[in-house]
Amino acid sequence: MKNMQKIFKKFGILPIIIALAIIIVVLIVKLKAPIEHTEVGYPQKAVEVITVKEILFRARVTASENVEPAILLKPKAEVSG
Repeated sequence: MKNMQKIFKKFGILPIIIALAIIIVVLIVKLKAPIEHTEVGYPQKAVEVITVKEILFRARVTASENVEPAILLKPKAEVSG
């Protein structure tokens, strides 16, 4: 290990090794074949349209003891695009 440290300090070989590594990386990047791109558009989506029946709903409650609703609403919002 000490021999390696002496070589690096004595000859200044570390900057040469770094420069060679950079040159090799640049050459590899420059000589690499370009990637072929293909035109891909947005996928076409079929639209689902659903028709819902209107339910009359009043948000008023008057009760005592344990009360359960006659109609349980579980609304979900769905947004895309």
